[in-house]
Amino acid sequence: MWEEWAMNVSLAGAPGHVLCALAQMADACGVVYCSTDFLATRAHVSRPSVFRALGALEKKGFLAREKRRRGVRQDITRYQLYKARAVDSKPLVSSVIPKGGSDSRDSSAPSGGGRGGFDPFGFDPENSPLLRSLIHDARLEGFSGPASENLSQVVCAHGARQFGAAIRRGVELSGMNLAESTLDTMSIAWEALIEYGERLESARHPWSLLTRYVLILSQRRDFPKRPGIGSGQSVEVPYDMPALDLALSSGVMPTAIGEGATVESVAYDDFGPLMAVVDALIDEGMEASLAWISTRRVVELALCWDKGRRLIAARNDPILASFGIPALACEALMKLVAGSRGASAQAFIELSEVELHERAREITALTCDFAA
Repeated sequence: MWEEWAMNVSLAGAPGHVLCALAQMADACGVVYCSTDFLATRAHVSRPSVFRALGALEKKGFLAREKRRRGVRQDITRYQLYKARAVDSKPLVSSVIPKGGSDSRDSSAPSGGGRGGFDPFGFDPENSPLLRSLIHDARLEGFSGPASENLSQVVCAHGARQFGAAIRRGVELSGMNLAESTLDTMSIAWEALIEYGERLESARHPWSLLTRYVLILSQRRDFPKRPGIGSGQSVEVPYDMPALDLALSSGVMPTAIGEGATVESVAYDDFGPLMAVVDALIDEGMEASLAWISTRRVVELALCWDKGRRLIAARNDPILASFGIPALACEALMKLVAGSRGASAQAFIELSEVELHERAREITALTCDFAA
């Protein structure tokens, strides 16, 4: 999501390289924890070039930097990426009709534009307070009225890219063409807004949470023969990860499980207890940037795959491999985050602090041995 945006920004030279490198490491909300040396390596530029590029990007409004401390020492920097106007986005469907009442669309309104001069492409759904306010207004009018019209336009303008995993899955598994799957997925998004509007309005990151709901609810369409998933049935995905339940809890539904599914809704701000894993890895010598990135990616994989396939997914994940993390270290980190199927490895939530650091030391050793 962020990587595609960064590539479309089309910045030349070091600023473009640095922005793309940050986007590759960003969470669902555009947050990156990264050291200058690590960023220079990923962007293939020198440290001085990194500093100049960051200054230029900050001046242009693409990012903000936050200096942090770890005890008495300076910690790695927290970056927040900001998307400019989505000028490159084009909706694959022109509208989503609000289903909470009659069609109140003004037929004379131009395709892709909302009522009263509302510009859905200029609306940034990653701006959580703004999106929460729009959802609130749509709920007040029963999802049938001007605010609902604007909200549906936002879903159309940005959903084709945001819900890409569900759209592709619809094409591959449900026999629809791209336009049909896009329209159907947008309708699923609207159903999620209506059914879970209260949760979304109170969520810290409603756009990411809506994406999670779309992935789950689209299983009714894409896996009709799967037990517990079918027309008129509620989606009941086994949720066998108490550690992640605690770490990612926000009153949300269980997370989507599907082969090859993509979860882009994991945010660092939602780590909660998972911070113990990051801190332990850093304490035991893992490069801090890598500790943040690898933990988040393992969580994403754990949310995508069922318990029997998580270790295989971690070992073979190309993203973890692209950061130079060996397969055995990826497997060990998955066991630490989510536990293993047998009794051979408990999840971090069940470990004492000493046991947690012992496991983190083993993972760090595997990573260092590979790098050496």
